[in-house]
Amino acid sequence: MDGAHHYLNGTFYIQSDHPTIRQTAAMIKGHEDNALRLFRKIAMWVFNTIEDKDYSTYIASALETLRRKQGDCTEHAVLTAALARAAGIPTRIAAGLYYAEERFSYHMWVEALVAENLWVAVDPAMGQIEPDALHLKLFHGDLDYNTHTSLTWTLIQSLKSGDIKIVEINKTF
Repeated sequence: MDGAHHYLNGTFYIQSDHPTIRQTAAMIKGHEDNALRLFRKIAMWVFNTIEDKDYSTYIASALETLRRKQGDCTEHAVLTAALARAAGIPTRIAAGLYYAEERFSYHMWVEALVAENLWVAVDPAMGQIEPDALHLKLFHGDLDYNTHTSLTWTLIQSLKSGDIKIVEINKTF
C-alpha cells in the first residue's frame, strides 16, 4: 500500500480532513475493521443519504454534498471517496462511460485499495457495491478541476467524432 498513501490525502473536492467528514466517517464506521466491508458500507450510506439525485451542480465538494444531500454521480463519488479516506481507506475516483438506454454517458464511481494491490470499485450513485460490466473506465486518480475539465472535453470530443462504437452486445443471464 506504500504507493497509495497520497490517496488518503484531502483535496479541494475530496475533503477527507474536514472535521465534519471525519465525524461522519467515524459514525458510519462504527466497529467495522474490514476495509472492503467498510468501503461498501460507506458507498451504500452515501447512496441512501443523497436524497435528491439531480444534475443541477457541475461539481460540488464532499462537504457541500454532505450538507445539501443532492447531486449526481460526481457528488456521490467525491463524498464516498472523502468518507473512505477519512476512515483510513485509500480511494481514487474512476471516470469513464456508462452504457444505458442504448448510449454511453459520462459517469464517475470510486475505487478503494482494500488489500495490497487489490483495488475494488463501488458505484454509490447507482447503489452498486460491485459495478456491472456496463462501466467503461477511462481514467482514475484524484479529482481536481484541470483533470476533470480535460477528461470531460476528451470524452465529449470522442463521442462527437464517433470514435466509440458499439459493435455487438451479448446479454447472457
